Amino acid sequence: GGMGLLGLCTDIIGIVNDKGLCIQAITLAHWLCKHGHYDNQTRFLGHVKTNENAPKFFERIDKMFEVGMEKISPGVDLPQVDEYHQLITVVPLLKELTENHRTELQHCMADQSPCYGNSKAPSYNLLQRATALMLNITSDERLYSKKSSPDLILLLTELFVFLIESSQGPCKENQNVLVSSGIITVIQRILKIKLVIETRTWEYFAGLKEPKKHSSTRSA
Repeated sequence: GGMGLLGLCTDIIGIVNDKGLCIQAITLAHWLCKHGHYDNQTRFLGHVKTNENAPKFFERIDKMFEVGMEKISPGVDLPQVDEYHQLITVVPLLKELTENHRTELQHCMADQSPCYGNSKAPSYNLLQRATALMLNITSDERLYSKKSSPDLILLLTELFVFLIESSQGPCKENQNVLVSSGIITVIQRILKIKLVIETRTWEYFAGLKEPKKHSSTRSA
């Protein structure tokens, strides 16, 4: 059933050390939750509340963000970075889990403790982690250069969509988390990227349309 398969994927992501298998589990879980599949979102939430391995799922994703902070930057060949492949796969899954304005799941991205009942399992703030990674990436001036990696822009886009889904509704608690984590600075920097890209585009087409210069001169 969906509960068993999605639960298995969640457990594999949390407790299996094989990175390739972990990415396959993330991919399958993403497919199961695609387009904000309501029933599977509910199954995931039930798994988080009842399965002792659930905290490991969030711990593993938190670790992906932590290591990503060290290894992902505009000057890196991203296709060679394992953590990039993990994050570019798992962030869309987190987005699917928070679609439909499911408040309980949205809150779960910042604080899992209400789902654990009396358990003392640690909680991981994935919204803070995602924002911190975006702050780190956008602080690097190389992001605004002509050699900026399209892979990096794609990751920033996926992170932004995840944060949007996590705060829609509106989910005021998550909005407060994002503001206190520095999302306004991220937005300002991303607008700068947009401006740089548009400026380059304008300069490019202006160059194409520039009249050819001739060696001969005409008298006034």
